Amino acid sequence: TLSDQSNLMSVEIEGPALPPNGVTLPLGMELSQSDSLNALFGGWIVAILLLGVLYLTRNKKENNLVEKEEEVEEEPEEEKEAPLGYNECRMDDGKVTCPSCDARLGVPRGSEAPFRFTCPKCSTMIRVVE
Repeated sequence: TLSDQSNLMSVEIEGPALPPNGVTLPLGMELSQSDSLNALFGGWIVAILLLGVLYLTRNKKENNLVEKEEEVEEEPEEEKEAPLGYNECRMDDGKVTCPSCDARLGVPRGSEAPFRFTCPKCSTMIRVVE
């Protein structure tokens, strides 16, 4: 019997590129396909939770700001209401009430307090204050 032995010859043939099986990250880190999908879905879940927390805290801050603004608005109104002097009145929605005859009078457009005018019913000089 005769047996021939020869050396192994390896041949590499380039074929179509295979799809990647995972992700290669910087600093030499590699993730398998299942690990990379888990990281992707985990990132989306963390992002959605973070947006939910931001949304909920934003509403609380806006409600606190609205309450503080309401408190601030109420205080100056109380301070503004000083006692009225002789023949003085305040303007409400473009109208004033004459202190002498209690007539409800319209104010000319564009009039800004303080100003004076004469009541057409009782001929009294009225001073309109803020």
